Amino acid sequence: MSHQSALMSGSGTPIDIHQLTRVQDPGLATEFHRWPLPDYIWPALERCYHSIFCTEPQLRISGTLTSHVETWVSRRHGCINAIILFERFKHQLRVLNEVVTLPATILDEFADAVFAIHPDLQIIILHAVKIDGLLTRRMTFAAEVSDDYVLTLPTDKETWQQSLSPRSREKLRNYLRRAQQRAPTFSFETLSVGGFDLSKIKQVLVFNRARMQAKGKHFGMSAVDEHQLCQLMLERGQLSLINIDGQPRAGLLCTRVGRDVFMHVI
Repeated sequence: MSHQSALMSGSGTPIDIHQLTRVQDPGLATEFHRWPLPDYIWPALERCYHSIFCTEPQLRISGTLTSHVETWVSRRHGCINAIILFERFKHQLRVLNEVVTLPATILDEFADAVFAIHPDLQIIILHAVKIDGLLTRRMTFAAEVSDDYVLTLPTDKETWQQSLSPRSREKLRNYLRRAQQRAPTFSFETLSVGGFDLSKIKQVLVFNRARMQAKGKHFGMSAVDEHQLCQLMLERGQLSLINIDGQPRAGLLCTRVGRDVFMHVI
């Protein structure tokens, strides 16, 4: 579930965040970095959150990476356990991590840190962030804005098939058999970066636009959205195609972060 959330500042005298963390937890250390960010930030972000929406390619291609971007890093016993990217504008701070789950304890620590060194801040804004637990030290406003479906995939096809009901397995076999009868050259393939080009990505977008029009629906991507998705696909994409006579007839555009897959267009 995605949320739009805001944390409100409390009043008080600015404090030394390093002194605060030593008192609360001797094993905890936090640090801030301004632009340009250290190179280790990007792989560490992926390890922590597994979200394409807070990776360097996504933020760069979308134009979000500017000299205003800063980061807060939390280390516990020397190991990174949280990274939060953010921008500050006047009295507001906007978190750039999106489509992630952040523990309430981490957000409490982050809020304490930024309000301590930036006492003029009044609000922290988060978008598409699920907060795990209850924030205890700040007034919080949250609203659900959309649904995201997360499926935990099994390790192999056979395990997945066994997880389905007998009726579902039979339906799948029938659909596949019928497709192969209608088009004997029917085939399915999944391609990684380097195995496809821009033309194949755009073909799937054309299919999707036609599919929406056939349903009497508006195609929801702007030209800018399409361009950014195409560029992201070329760097982090996974393209699945159904081919007939060697030509694509349907497709699925996904991006990957490690073993996690994000579906964008079908």
